[in-house]
Amino acid sequence: QVSIDAIPEDKEEQSRIRWLTIRVVEEFIADKFKTSDEIAEAALLGPFLDQEDHRKLVNCVVADFESAKLLDVELLQGMVQLLECAGPDYLVPDDLVRIVVVLCTRLQETHQ
Repeated sequence: QVSIDAIPEDKEEQSRIRWLTIRVVEEFIADKFKTSDEIAEAALLGPFLDQEDHRKLVNCVVADFESAKLLDVELLQGMVQLLECAGPDYLVPDDLVRIVVVLCTRLQETHQ
């Protein structure tokens, strides 16, 4: 969000960029079969999202990781990027607990 705010006093341009960013996130969430490029693209948008959209994206990635049949390294990397760029108070303790539970479950299933 800091980078968008740095656009020189052009509120219309800021609004347009925010709208485009949100649309990319919405399309990512709606897509059932995400490629590694799409995951990387969505993760790069993390720092530019407000709290609500950031949490939607994190929840989508966690849910996809949870339902994956195999250990999906691209989703895992995307999740890590999103967690690293989360602003203060963007994630609540329940988010982190869910992520740890999903990671433990996925790793246990992978090594059985």
